[in-house]
Amino acid sequence: MLNPEALSAALDRLALARTLGATHTVNAKDPQLVDEVRRLAGGRGAQCCLEAAGVPEALRAAVEVLAPHGTACLVGSARAGVEVHLEMRTIQQGRTVRGCVQGDSEVQTFLPRLIALYRAGQLPIELLVRHYPHAAINDAVADMLTGTTIKAVLQIGTA
Repeated sequence: MLNPEALSAALDRLALARTLGATHTVNAKDPQLVDEVRRLAGGRGAQCCLEAAGVPEALRAAVEVLAPHGTACLVGSARAGVEVHLEMRTIQQGRTVRGCVQGDSEVQTFLPRLIALYRAGQLPIELLVRHYPHAAINDAVADMLTGTTIKAVLQIGTA
C-alpha cells in the first residue's frame, strides 16, 4: 500500500503525463499493471517499453508487459550491484531487454531538436524541473524520493 504522500505524487505525475499528451496512464504500483497495459495495447502487449526508474521491479514489469518480439529498454540508473530477476519464460518469445547510454542519441541532431521544441513551446521543461537553493538540498532529495518533483536541480551559490 502506498503511503498518502507517495500516492499523491504518483497521481500528480499521471496528471502531468496526461497534460503533456499521454493518451493513457497507469499507476506503476497497480497490482493489475501488466494486465492493464496489455489490454491498452490491444491484448498482446506493448511493442516497446522504457524503464526509467532504475528499479528492479519496474524493469521486470516492463518486460512482462511486452508483446512477443517486443523490446524493453532500461534508461534508469541503478546503483552497482542491483540485480533483476526475470522469469525465463517471459523472454522466450523473442522479447529483447537492453540498456541505452545517454539516450543513444546522435547529439549533433538531437540537442538542437530539443532546443527547437522548447523554443516552440512543445517541451515544457518548467513542468518537469524544480529548482532548489543549495541550502535546501535535503528538501530536493526528499522531493525526489517521494516523487513530488520530476527533476530536482540544485542552484549552487544560492542560499
